[in-house]
Amino acid sequence: MRESTVHQTRLMFIWRLESRVTVMSACRALIHLSFLDANFQVFLRFHTMHSFFTRVNNVSALLSSCTMALLAAITIASLLQEAIYPPQIHGQISMKPVKVFNAKAPRQRRKQEMAFLNFNMTADLTPLFTWNTKQLFLSLEAEYENAQGVNNTVVLWDRIVRRPEDARVRVIGAKNKYAFKEIGGKGFSKGAATNASYALKYNLMPYVGVLRYGEAARISDVPFDVREEL
Repeated sequence: MRESTVHQTRLMFIWRLESRVTVMSACRALIHLSFLDANFQVFLRFHTMHSFFTRVNNVSALLSSCTMALLAAITIASLLQEAIYPPQIHGQISMKPVKVFNAKAPRQRRKQEMAFLNFNMTADLTPLFTWNTKQLFLSLEAEYENAQGVNNTVVLWDRIVRRPEDARVRVIGAKNKYAFKEIGGKGFSKGAATNASYALKYNLMPYVGVLRYGEAARISDVPFDVREEL
């Protein structure tokens, strides 16, 4: 009888021990599964983000490449059009001898020799306006050589043309907008320069492409008429 009781007690102890082991194993399995599920969720989230940004990057790279190709095609087409059909520019400049006086320039205390122009100018620049022309920058420039043999260029007048209707330039009895003085500082009466050439130049600004420069009209060897006072 005692042996039977002892045997039953042993069986109960073994059953309880096995139950505890089973519960602990189940808990460990659940914890392990929860950890794997969390890692899997993080992996899926990271993988989804990586794919989204990769797709955005690929799309933006494709759009950038297409845009650059389109701009290059427009530039080449514009240059080819200008090479096949070069614009015919007609212009003329007439000018009296340039008068030189001793005058006081703005923001300067002492007098110095300054030149004053009186000129007429006409030019038809409408052929420069095409489907790719944004605007024109016109400038009247004086070119002369000083006593040291250095070639100088001075901008005396300018204008911006934004419409083809304004591309027919007609200026009558105009004067220089900007001061004209000898750059070297010796003055025109001391042999720094006896005459100068004047050119109407343009700078073509396209919507797409490179800037282009040209000359519409020129007059050469206009003498300086040096006088004492203004």
